[in-house]
Amino acid sequence: TSRLEARYAESRKKRQLLSGIVGEPRKGLGLAAGLTLGRTGSETAGDTIDGDIRLSMALRPPGSAWTILDRLEYRFVSEDRDHSESRRLVNNLHANVKPHHKLQIALQYGAKYVLETLDDQAYDGFVDLIGLETRYDLTPKWDVGLRGSVLHTWQTGQMEYSTGLSIGHTLFKNTWISAGYNFTGFEDEDFSRANYTAQGPFVQFRMKFDQQTVREMLEKWQH
Repeated sequence: TSRLEARYAESRKKRQLLSGIVGEPRKGLGLAAGLTLGRTGSETAGDTIDGDIRLSMALRPPGSAWTILDRLEYRFVSEDRDHSESRRLVNNLHANVKPHHKLQIALQYGAKYVLETLDDQAYDGFVDLIGLETRYDLTPKWDVGLRGSVLHTWQTGQMEYSTGLSIGHTLFKNTWISAGYNFTGFEDEDFSRANYTAQGPFVQFRMKFDQQTVREMLEKWQH
């Protein structure tokens, strides 16, 4: 899929290219790549160039208890007004295993390298995250979970922690909602999107949506 956009206003104009490809080279292995590239021009702020390149993998071996998801992303932003530039390389790896039909264990490892330039001064840093979550089914529709993660900033040696409990409920097939509370937490724009890591209460909603789900929804609607 590809799309080219152009927007023009009196004081601002923007052009953007979006492209993606998805394939399944063999059963149980899905691969995807995506590209977003844009340029915004403004009479007062100058030009801004930004882009996002993504590579993704989903590995679900037939008959295996493991599911592995990985996403590598390179993002960059360059602004004329501030003479600034930001580049970051981020990888998020998620592995999920069910050692028992009532028990599920999820592992996460995230790593990112950030390079920023402001007024001809360059700053860089490496940050990684290790996370673990276990969920246990109390009944076919109710489950409880325990989670914990550590964020490590290597340049400063700083460590931040997130720990919490939650309870989940399956509303109907392929649709799940949970509510919980993190006793300790942190925020990171690259790692917090997949799992809520900030301190305090949270609610999560997840839904599996594919061609089989659409087919089942249409069948129920017709009946």
